[in-house]
Amino acid sequence: MSYIYDVRGTIGDESIASGTGYIKRHIYKWLESWGIRNAKHITAVTQYLADHIKMKCFREDVFVIPSSVNTEMLSISDEDAQQSRTKLGYDISDIVLIYSGGLSHYQQVPAMLNLWRKVLDEEDVHFLLLTNDDPHSKRQVIGSLDDFGSRIQHKSVSRKDVPLILASADIGFMLRDARELNYAASPVKFAEYLAAGLVIVASPGTGDASNLIEEKNIGVLIEPGNYNEGEALIRQLLSNVRKNRSIYRTRSKSLAYKRYDWKAYIGIYQELYSVNLTNSKNINCTF
Repeated sequence: MSYIYDVRGTIGDESIASGTGYIKRHIYKWLESWGIRNAKHITAVTQYLADHIKMKCFREDVFVIPSSVNTEMLSISDEDAQQSRTKLGYDISDIVLIYSGGLSHYQQVPAMLNLWRKVLDEEDVHFLLLTNDDPHSKRQVIGSLDDFGSRIQHKSVSRKDVPLILASADIGFMLRDARELNYAASPVKFAEYLAAGLVIVASPGTGDASNLIEEKNIGVLIEPGNYNEGEALIRQLLSNVRKNRSIYRTRSKSLAYKRYDWKAYIGIYQELYSVNLTNSKNINCTF
């Protein structure tokens, strides 16, 4: 039986992160290695992961397809975004920093909040947290937000409402631990932020996202624990966004359509599956 193996992370470091025992971890690694070596085709979500596969499994035929989205489904008009912004209580001149996601350790939420506190003196800056509705996790990970006063909103919303709220903001945060599983990762959050037109603050070594942020000038890279340098970079970014908000939004959306929309990979899927998707009625599906 021929099959395509889609590699979405480094199973060794992911197993360590999840506390998997030594023997089970090596069984998983052996099974994945066998699966990759015998696959008809191989896909990976980042170039780092593709290079890792080539080195470890001696396969050169690895296609890179990042975790992508249907940008048409996530697309929000400027008018709708502005209406949502007003409903959330923000003026057109305000700059809204947003985080959307979970509260796991690797997502570095406490470090992000400490960086946000560094720029509380910037009066036009506001903060928006979109997280799950787990009271226990909120207390443990987030702690008190009293020092933010009315400048911060913390919401839990349905999945369908997330794109509109993202598009209502200006700068999205996506900090990560410096470890192998993040070097190989392709966070779907990155694709969602791009589709919303956000400027992005991320960490070095976050899959291919970090390189693209610098290459396309759509944000800055910050080490989560380096607060002094991080503060300086964020303040400079705020200044740039005030002057060039629409330019940044256009850059991010353009990158979403070119590199993080499933449609951008139709040619590769045609080669992998030997089918013609050009006129398919399912062209908007997620693969």
